Amino acid sequence: MSKHHRSQFTVEQLVAAMSGRKVEFQYPHHRPPVQNPVLFKVENLSVTHRGRERVREVSFEVRRGEIVGLAGLLGAGRSELLNALYGALPHRGQLYLDDQPLCRAPEQRHEHLLRTLADLGA
Repeated sequence: MSKHHRSQFTVEQLVAAMSGRKVEFQYPHHRPPVQNPVLFKVENLSVTHRGRERVREVSFEVRRGEIVGLAGLLGAGRSELLNALYGALPHRGQLYLDDQPLCRAPEQRHEHLLRTLADLGA
């Protein structure tokens, strides 16, 4: 555990402090050209689970044809994020599917997601 202010860390030092390993390489930041329409959009998603905030103000977009991976250290909130997206955990923030707000009721959200996946041929 390190007791330094975050402004004293470089990205490499922060990753090393979190993972216990020296960073040997990083993927360069890459933004593909915007071509396909946004299929799924998440705005300011926050999830509190078992009395602790597990996910704080996450925002991202997934465009048609993209494959998205989710990575993080144990305890980083990956499972809570996915459970909130699916409707299994309550959340704050907005979810959109094809520019339409996604219903918060889990049963309706499941049906909406499955119907959309079927329409995409997944």
